[in-house]
Amino acid sequence: MAVAQKYQGDVEAILARRYDNGWDYWTTPDKRLLKDSPFSALQSAKKDPRFLDALETLKSKLADGKIVVQGVNRKLEGLTFCRKGAVSELATRRYQEILENVG
Repeated sequence: MAVAQKYQGDVEAILARRYDNGWDYWTTPDKRLLKDSPFSALQSAKKDPRFLDALETLKSKLADGKIVVQGVNRKLEGLTFCRKGAVSELATRRYQEILENVG
C-alpha cells in the first residue's frame, strides 16, 4: 500500500507501537480482521444494532460528507491525519469503504 509522503511519519509512529495492544493476537494472519470482535464478520455487523447505531451517529456528524476529527486520543494528537476540528481525508476514505462493504 502506497502512503502519501505527508502521512509517512504517522505510519511510522503507529507501526512502532503496533504490538502494544496484542496486534498479533487480535488479528488474522493477513492483519485485516479482529478475531472475536462483534464486528469481525461483515454479515454480523450488518445486523448488529450497536454497529448500526454507531454508523448512524457517525453519519449525523459528517460535514459535507466528510469526517471531521472530534475527540482525539492523547496518543494520536500529534499525528497529521488526526487534528481536532480538521477534515480527515484518511478517515473519510475509510468511512466510504465501510459504506461500500455494508451495502
